Amino acid sequence: MIFKTVIVTIPLIIGSMIYIGWRPESTLMFFWFDRVGLLELIMQLRELLSYYTIPDWLLYWGPNGLWTLSFTAIMGFIWFTDEPKLGKLWLLVPIIFGITIELGQLMNILPGTFCYGDLIAHGIGAFTAFIILKISFLRGRSTC
Repeated sequence: MIFKTVIVTIPLIIGSMIYIGWRPESTLMFFWFDRVGLLELIMQLRELLSYYTIPDWLLYWGPNGLWTLSFTAIMGFIWFTDEPKLGKLWLLVPIIFGITIELGQLMNILPGTFCYGDLIAHGIGAFTAFIILKISFLRGRSTC
């Protein structure tokens, strides 16, 4: 169980921290932080992180890949154990979700900026999760 928790939560936390720490304050989530009374705390965290820089590719593509990794891993841990064939279909949901969001941005249906790098990041995140799941199940961790 600890293995599954780490594989799902660590990428989610890292991706969220990248977004919170370095993305522009005009991002919609800062409005949400303000509405729930967390903006001051978030701004203090950003001040601490402002001494560090990260590459643009990590800033803009990293969170997408990490979130897709996390989403794919949790789908695999939930669905792949009971019915492997059905589980494989569920593993497609996160990558389809990521691609759909990007295409929605391309067609101006969803807010945001379409980027091929985001598509690549979603693919890398899903592929990484597939490898982790494969190794996990081969080693018998599917029952953790």
